[in-house]
Amino acid sequence: MNFDEFHTKSKSGGYSRRQINKMLASLGIASASMMGVSRSALAATPSVDLFTWAGYDSPEMFAEYTEKYGGPPEITRTSSNNEARAKVRGGFTPDFAVPSWSHGAFWIDEGLVEPLDISRLPRWSEMFERLQNLEEGDVKHFVPLAWGNTAVVYRTDMVPPDLLEDSSWGILWDERLKGQIAIRDAFMGAMLPAALWGGVGDAYDMTDEELDLVGDLLRTQRDLVRFYWKAEADVQQAMASGEIAVISGWNSTYATLKAQGVPVGFMVPKEGMPTWVDGYMMIKGGAAPEQEKYDFLHAAMSAEAGAHLIEEVGYGAANAKAFEVADAEKVASLGIGDVATVVERGLWSVAVPVETKDKMVDLYNRVKSGF
Repeated sequence: MNFDEFHTKSKSGGYSRRQINKMLASLGIASASMMGVSRSALAATPSVDLFTWAGYDSPEMFAEYTEKYGGPPEITRTSSNNEARAKVRGGFTPDFAVPSWSHGAFWIDEGLVEPLDISRLPRWSEMFERLQNLEEGDVKHFVPLAWGNTAVVYRTDMVPPDLLEDSSWGILWDERLKGQIAIRDAFMGAMLPAALWGGVGDAYDMTDEELDLVGDLLRTQRDLVRFYWKAEADVQQAMASGEIAVISGWNSTYATLKAQGVPVGFMVPKEGMPTWVDGYMMIKGGAAPEQEKYDFLHAAMSAEAGAHLIEEVGYGAANAKAFEVADAEKVASLGIGDVATVVERGLWSVAVPVETKDKMVDLYNRVKSGF
């Protein structure tokens, strides 16, 4: 297509703004306005492409952006941190991805993301201070969105009371629950509880000897597990039906089942409760205009978006004000007690050193394969 055709079609609204900016970005042109494209053509649709998880894709998560730009972002969903990063490495270029912070360093080290100008994020100061300081130094690449705890969710009518007295991760290794246990199918989801129960020094950076210990614990657990869960909805259904009595799960699992009337409890293990955090990272090469990207982040960081997370998804919000906006009963349903205390004392996830991560992934895959 020649320039005259492009110019005529864009002025008549024949292209969306997303299409215009992506075509221009492929030519190394930063803005459609440089081509004399009309504001009416640019206003056709919003430009932001969002690569995120189910649950973070509802309209309430970016309502201010939708109102300003006339529509929601274009959304692609992921169900795995590793798969998401591999897709971006392979050439997929959204404007934002939403990895867990424990994987954030890999995105940064591989040059997949842009540093952020925090001065352009007026709501940054509303984030819990602990979450503002996930990255050392002044350069930030990660805007915290949601957090939650990995703990033990159990059926109160199926687990013998004496198994609960110790409040320990060890419940996931109890022979009396053989065939009634489900473990998250992710190397960190499976290995962190084992590392904490095994008493390792640093669950996020284990020595070879500690990895051997964790491997032995996972092999023992493998014989007790009914299945390893990928989709939260699947394990929720299994608990609701009585197929499963106890899982390593999240606040959202507990909150959802409790709201459905399923008799469930939420155990905070004495060995520690890992706290994960998901957030936005700006992908290098994303075609949306820069100001629009910051407008999107501003919307996504609102207390109202955070309140939606709390009330409808069952996660904690990064914006501290969200807990003031959200329904008090919904906040209580998270099962975490005092929010400020959990935020300050949580065993927050960190990026595992690459060499250690490779060993953990290899070990987890071998265990699941029967070795």
